[in-house]
Amino acid sequence: MRFPREVHQLENGIRVVLEKRQSAIPVGICCSVGAGSRNDYARKDGLAHYIEHLLFRSRLHDETRRLFERFSDAGGDMNAVTMLDRTSFSLQSLSEDVGLGIQVLARIVGDLPSSESDLRSERAIILDEMLLTGEDSAQAFQRVKFKLLGGDESLRHSATGKRRRLGKISPEDVRQFYNEFYRTENMVIGIVGDIDTDAVLGMLNTEFARIASGAAQSKHRALEAIGPRIKHVPSATSQEGYVSCFFRCPSLRSNQLAALQVVTDVIVGGPHSRLFQRLREKDSLVYDVSGSLELTPEFGTLDIFVPTKRSNVHRVLQAILDEVEKLKRDSLSDDALARWRTSLMKRGLLGFDDVMVAACWYAETELLASGHNADDFEGWNAKLQQVDKKAFDEVVHDVFSPENSFLYAIGNLAPWHRRKINRRLKAL
Repeated sequence: MRFPREVHQLENGIRVVLEKRQSAIPVGICCSVGAGSRNDYARKDGLAHYIEHLLFRSRLHDETRRLFERFSDAGGDMNAVTMLDRTSFSLQSLSEDVGLGIQVLARIVGDLPSSESDLRSERAIILDEMLLTGEDSAQAFQRVKFKLLGGDESLRHSATGKRRRLGKISPEDVRQFYNEFYRTENMVIGIVGDIDTDAVLGMLNTEFARIASGAAQSKHRALEAIGPRIKHVPSATSQEGYVSCFFRCPSLRSNQLAALQVVTDVIVGGPHSRLFQRLREKDSLVYDVSGSLELTPEFGTLDIFVPTKRSNVHRVLQAILDEVEKLKRDSLSDDALARWRTSLMKRGLLGFDDVMVAACWYAETELLASGHNADDFEGWNAKLQQVDKKAFDEVVHDVFSPENSFLYAIGNLAPWHRRKINRRLKAL
């Protein structure tokens, strides 16, 4: 299936990625901004996420309330998410209402409510969100992960920030951050659906003209730590334990990205992966195994998350290392590699059929990987097809190496167990 993309630039410099899908009923629209939790000011943890919330408060103001009501009455849906290196605002509407969706999106990213009363009201909502999403565990894993990996302080908190510091964020902080990062060269819009390209570009030029021109200036430290490194926290008060393994890997802009995606799928990509089959189906140690790639333009990590009983932490760690060593020692056959590639492409196609998913993918990859891995779906498939055994094995041996290995465990791990795990990591 062919999904060709077009890249345009508005008069003020904002990049736009469009994909026309004839006869598609919905249209997906996404605006991705290069402003995430790693851009938060010192001791202002959660500032980028705070601004995401505040921008949505524009719908409560009298001058825009009716516009948002019209969008809702037309069946429109909207959402936003703040990540490590970006904030994305996404909408979905019927193709006949795409103009209304563009107006709404422009009001969201272009109007920042920043009064003391706005901050106070939204702060209460964010604090409630933290309670619902488990602030403490999310912060603990983020903080320990980037401390082990050698990241600076700006990486050591979750996107929602820290409860005790939200109250220290002032209207001046909010306005300064917005003015610094919500700029034309730090913003990409993706639109997917049955659209008239010229008409859409005309509307975007009109509605987004208010965005300040220029680029954001951000400098980030590299993750300089050398593994293997282990962080162990005994847990004597609960039966619950936890294992996290982090392997430093190529960045979003790497030419090894396609092979890295296949490797991740093989080791931890759902119920068909090696770790799920080993830890759950064979050894019955866990209920679930999850993992993901966290990729930025500068670095990447392949993350493995395994909740388990604290008494099983050592056995889980040994099993993970068993599977990693086996993958390094015994490469996949050509037929097995072909099956993994095909499975990954077909699942990608199912996800990409969602216009909202596609619009966000276009906007985010163009923003973060422009000139490197900012493809249409056909280009992504072509790169996956080119992943052969040599490319696969190179990534396996590079990522699962001692210097790239980091581990965080909560639960029972005796000193001799820890020494054994450390020896195995050094021998990877």
